[in-house]
Formats: sequence, structure tokens, C-alpha cells
Amino acid sequence: MKKKFGFVCSSDPFKDRFAWSGTCYKIREGLQNAGFDVVWIPVKKMGLIEKCYYAYLKICELLFRNGDRIHQADHLPFLTKRHAKSICVNETFKSCDAYFFPGGTHLLNYMDVSGKPVVNYTDATYHCMIDYYLKNLNKEKMQKCMDLEKKGLNLASVNIYSSQWAANSAINDCGFDSNRCFVLEFGANLDACDIEPGTPYTGGPLNVFFSGVKWIRKGGNIAVETVLKLRSMGIDAHLTIAGIRELPDDVKKYSFIQSVGFLNKNDPVSYKKYIDCWKKSHLFILPTQAECAGIVFCEAAGFGVPAYTSLTGGTGNYVIDGVNGRTFSVGASAQEYAEKIKEDLDSGNLKKFHEGALEMYETKLSWKAWSKRFKQIMDDVKLFEK
Repeated sequence: MKKKFGFVCSSDPFKDRFAWSGTCYKIREGLQNAGFDVVWIPVKKMGLIEKCYYAYLKICELLFRNGDRIHQADHLPFLTKRHAKSICVNETFKSCDAYFFPGGTHLLNYMDVSGKPVVNYTDATYHCMIDYYLKNLNKEKMQKCMDLEKKGLNLASVNIYSSQWAANSAINDCGFDSNRCFVLEFGANLDACDIEPGTPYTGGPLNVFFSGVKWIRKGGNIAVETVLKLRSMGIDAHLTIAGIRELPDDVKKYSFIQSVGFLNKNDPVSYKKYIDCWKKSHLFILPTQAECAGIVFCEAAGFGVPAYTSLTGGTGNYVIDGVNGRTFSVGASAQEYAEKIKEDLDSGNLKKFHEGALEMYETKLSWKAWSKRFKQIMDDVKLFEK
């Protein structure tokens, strides 16, 4: 008989392909493909009190510009307790053999799982987000958030992270047992039937793709400058941009830059546009300044598109320099990106990276590979034998 996981999150993992870039949806699917039953255990986060509190924090952010208070609030005891208490402990909840948290293990501080095993899977700890994604936080509240997460992580039976960077933080910052801490990369948040490997670049116009919602953090300006420099080197480079609702005015003037705007994968038209972007791409560029993992690298690998990005946070688990693309220091200039791209074009390395990307997709950056490795982890830790 299949073991049943209670999937504890606020968005419906059976329907919502937008929440967390579609990751909850694909994790749930991956769990089922690994041979487990899954039921959704909803967390209600947005009651009237929460809405008022979030609105108050947003006003404080705008007025005082003193840090990401909303993200911090999610981990504070007041809201954590309310979120945990919103979980309905009914027959569905009690019927689960184990509970799966796609992040949010701080909720465990205020939950009773009756001694059943808990698996936590996420892309970062709160500790490694400080002064990386989150800056200028209230120090007293920050410590409360860290303490709450540390206790929650250590209440979990197994902690699994999408990169070694995050796993190291769980072990070193939160004191979690390294024997019960694992690295398991994400997969591509697209339907497998839609991922069709293209052909490597052999000449002619070079189609470069950039995808990201946060223009500054994702390095959109560096991507544009890189393409400008490639063109000055005699390369007929074109840039397609996805995810940005409104391009900066100084970018709109270039005829060789096309923006497809913000694309919602829940919408069939947007989803098809996104797939089409990958199909015509020869190279993916993301000069990100901070990144916990990057689902987009898995998508690039599935289409055999070489990736050029910064070596920061968890990106090193997804892009290996000289295998499926190139990695650069966070401070690398557009000139450095352009010179390395030209070098790889001249040497024929893009074909090698194309093949390396497809190999990485098959072995660790697809949800098929994820399911196989997750099942192996559960067997290794003997989760249901304790």
C-alpha cells in the first residue's frame, strides 16, 4: 500500500502552476511519480488580520525604507502561530503517514504531527537569506525569525535542499544533523512533453534569451550590455526578454531586443509563448546578483540551451562551468560575458555545452530524475520504518 504525504502549503499543489514559479505543483507531481500518495493540507495565510498586518508592514517599508518587513513577518511567532493554527486537523490530516513541507518548517513549532515523520524541502534557510536577499532588517525580529526556523528545522525528520549552499547553512547555521540533510536539485517547471531539445548554434543570428521578474537582481542591464558588445564584435546577436512587465526606457529603443512581457504559466497562451522562447534560443544569459537555485537553469538544460550566469548562492548546482555553460563572479562585467561567449562561439564550445546540458537534464535537472532520487533518499533514511 502506498504511503501518503500531507503536502503542507498555502497554494493548491494540484492546480496552481504559478505559486513559487510552479515548483509546488511539480514537487507534488514528483512525489506521486516516486510512488507516494499526496493530499493537500492547506495553510490559510490571508485572513482579515493578516491582510491588515501586511498592509501596515508595507506602509512601514515605503515610509522608512528599513528592510523587507513583509518577508520577515512571515517568520515571526505572531503570524507563524496564526498560520499553523489555520491548518484543519481533520480526518484527511490524520490519515497521512508523513508530512511534506515545501519550506515553512517554522510552522512545526506550533503544530502537532503526532510523532509522524516530516520532510522539509526548500531552496534556502532564513539564515543564508540575511544580507543576501534580505537586507536592513530589524535585528531583534531577525533573531526571533532565525530562532524559530532553527527549532522548526530540527523538528523535521529530514531536511532536503535544492543546493549545497542551502544544505550547508542548515548544517552549519542551524545545527541540523548532516546525516539527515540532503541535496536534491529542482527540475524544469514545464510539462515533459513540451521540452524538445533544439539544435546547437552553427552560425547566423545568435538568439540570446533572458528570463527573470526582478530586472536589477537578475542582471537584466548586464544582459542587454552583453548583447550590445557582442554586436560590436560582429556577432548578429538578438535578445528575447521574458518576465519583465515593463522594460526600462533605454532598452525599448533597440530593434534587436524583443520583450514578451510577464508570462503566467497558468495561462495556456503565456505558457506557449514561454515554450516558444526556449525553442528558438541558442544561449541563455542570467547575470544574477543573488539566486537560491534557479528553476530556469533546469528549463535551459531540458532544451539543451547553454547557460551563462553568476556563481552565487545555489547556481553552482545547476550550471557547471565548461559543462553546460559558464559561470562568472557576481561582479563580472558585460565585457567579460561577451568575450567568453565569443570565445565559445569561435571554438565550437556551444555544441559541447548543448550536449552537457542535455546530459545534466537527464541525470539531475528533470523531475523524472528528482522522483528517482527522492525515493532513494526515503529508502536510505528508512523514513517509514521508525
